[in-house]
Amino acid sequence: MKELPPLAFLNSSIEPVERSRNRLPHWQREGMFYFVTFRLADSLPKEVMQKLDDHRLAMLASYRKMMTPDVEQVVQRAFTRKLERLLDQNLGSCRLRDEGVSLMVANALGYFEGSLCRQVAWVIMPNHVHVLFQLLAGQVIGNLVGSWKSYTARLMNEVNGEVGAVWQKDYFDRAIRDEKHLANCVRYIRRNPAKAGLRDGEYRIWEGELAKGMGE
Repeated sequence: MKELPPLAFLNSSIEPVERSRNRLPHWQREGMFYFVTFRLADSLPKEVMQKLDDHRLAMLASYRKMMTPDVEQVVQRAFTRKLERLLDQNLGSCRLRDEGVSLMVANALGYFEGSLCRQVAWVIMPNHVHVLFQLLAGQVIGNLVGSWKSYTARLMNEVNGEVGAVWQKDYFDRAIRDEKHLANCVRYIRRNPAKAGLRDGEYRIWEGELAKGMGE
């Protein structure tokens, strides 16, 4: 197991290392914490997601020339709040509600613990997943999330005898600003099932030692 780096949070002096036309810029640094959301391919109707994407692209166009980590956080919060409200309506097949399927995802999330990331907390909802973690030295957030998604998609398709997309192609991430923001994310994960009206057995949740005692 790799030695864990010191805690690191978003710093407005850090330059973005990843930009693309359809995604907000991504800031990455060893030891930084991230709150990541990825969702099932059928979790939102196409027309609803298209409207949300159009709004996101309009925000990106407005702020692109002046994008900094602080501005990015404002834009990202506005977008993800709308997305999370929609996801909590539990639309689509909600195949993650099945305990066997959610266990596959849980095992995948824990597979790289201590080698690529340090898990803080996560929750597997019926149609999406929230993961709060620290990225370890030399790792790329997109590769880590991609590994989780590709492995679990293959397993789910094999079990169900299906082919095709399981997860929505993209994912959404927020770099954690400070310890207060970290605690707020722990609190969000902890409260998300009740907020979405879920019963025991319809979701799977986990907290590591760092999260325990935070976000009460």
